[in-house]
Amino acid sequence: MPTTLPRTTITHTPPVALLLSIAEHRWPGQTPGQQMIRLMETGAAALAPEEQQRRIQALELAATEINGAYGHAYEDDYLERLRAEW
Repeated sequence: MPTTLPRTTITHTPPVALLLSIAEHRWPGQTPGQQMIRLMETGAAALAPEEQQRRIQALELAATEINGAYGHAYEDDYLERLRAEW
């Protein structure tokens, strides 16, 4: 398809083929081009500091909610109390 945008060609070397195989398991049925885009989006999201911070905050919030829902199961003495129940 004609375009004025830059294009990039990627040869399916063994490392690239491995990444595409992983992508196929994660996003089955997509073309290699679609999978490459998804891999790039996922990689960029993981590398973006604000995205990383957002994920950390989401995990901290989830841990707080779980802790509250289960009676503070993850306090400092959690493992000792758990082992005492065995």
